[in-house]
Amino acid sequence: MIDVFAGLFGRFPYGELRHVQSTTRFGGMENATAIFYDTRAIHEGRLNEATVAHETAHQWFGDAVTETEWHHLWLSEGFASYGAALWAEHQGGDSALAATMRAAREAVMASPVVERPILDSTITDRMKLLNANNYQKGAWVLHSLRAMVGDEVFFRGVRRYVRTYQHRNALSRDFARIMGEEAGRDLTWYFRQALAQPGYPVLAVSTEAEGGHLIVAVRQVQKKAWGLFRMPKLEIMLDDRTIAVDVQGALTRVATHWTGEAPRTVTVDPHNKWLLAVRGER
Repeated sequence: MIDVFAGLFGRFPYGELRHVQSTTRFGGMENATAIFYDTRAIHEGRLNEATVAHETAHQWFGDAVTETEWHHLWLSEGFASYGAALWAEHQGGDSALAATMRAAREAVMASPVVERPILDSTITDRMKLLNANNYQKGAWVLHSLRAMVGDEVFFRGVRRYVRTYQHRNALSRDFARIMGEEAGRDLTWYFRQALAQPGYPVLAVSTEAEGGHLIVAVRQVQKKAWGLFRMPKLEIMLDDRTIAVDVQGALTRVATHWTGEAPRTVTVDPHNKWLLAVRGER
């Protein structure tokens, strides 16, 4: 794991790392250089690689680079959760990564904190920050960003973020700035919707064949309190053909060349790049 993560995040920030069987209120506790694991979990066979990967990723995110304020906890827990997903990808390929992110999506959608944004300054009890927004939704913030800017830019930006703030403190805007600079484009809008808006996009997609074209309509039908989301190059699979739609606003309509009847199947985001739900998919 150290070798894999060092390749992705940059050189391991400490001189050693020990994994310690101990007594802790959590499944794992990411003390710098000495991770504690619950002795009961070990004896009962509940300690798994995902937990070890999560805690090991914390050595970079949370330990070496620490959020300046507790309300930016996703900079620790979201990164560590995505670290576990990256380890799953290393071990099992794209399918393992997809399965991990689907489980994260389910956790977000089942949690009551989905009604609140990730950066939620109304929470005063720090223990309540240990929630699906900062863990699983934080991982999705990174996963969608990676899909949007590409692997080379994403990991280069992550490594620069670690180098810049190693053994220092950072805020979400610091990470956002570095990623925007590495991508060579303004990503302010993305981090604003990912961190400051509650919920996630809920899409209703319809198609209509018309005069040698297929009209694809994408409506955002999530709760009004969640706001609207922007999703560049959202993939939609029409039978066995995939098109990319720049979703923006309550309704996005695109026309693509098409012969014959409307497609039998319409699959939104077939490669699981976005945290979203679909209504009326066919």
